[in-house]
Amino acid sequence: MMDPGFFWLAAKALHECIYCRRLLSAAEFNREHVISDAFGTFEPDTPVLHNTVCRDCNQYFGDHLEVRYTRGAIESLLRYYKGLKTASGSAVKLPFVEVKLPPGTDWSGVRLGLRVEDNVRIDLLPQVAFRRKSDGCPVHITVHEIERGAL
Repeated sequence: MMDPGFFWLAAKALHECIYCRRLLSAAEFNREHVISDAFGTFEPDTPVLHNTVCRDCNQYFGDHLEVRYTRGAIESLLRYYKGLKTASGSAVKLPFVEVKLPPGTDWSGVRLGLRVEDNVRIDLLPQVAFRRKSDGCPVHITVHEIERGAL
């Protein structure tokens, strides 16, 4: 018969990821910053979580959410502007920062993006325009949206 203490010790060696809820060994976890590194450089005693977010979930959030909401967004522009991050030499593209020109002109609805080179630049995003049958208003769809099936 197995010692009941064995199960307690085995369970104690596993940690549960707060997102995927899998029970994994400590080797399957890495440090998770409470405040994302994408928001800047912090003091060495900045709070981090240990054995709380597994490597897979941490990687997913870094590759998908942080790119969308920090590295490719207006916050990224602010990081360069405030000197928290330096440009790598080439243009920094901010794919999730875009401006739509207001109605009332021939250019209404045209979508523009921002990027950082030596300074902030406005780019015309590759797009096509259609007029809605219902009201004749232009609808602009970017190439990226077309590639993802918008049509």
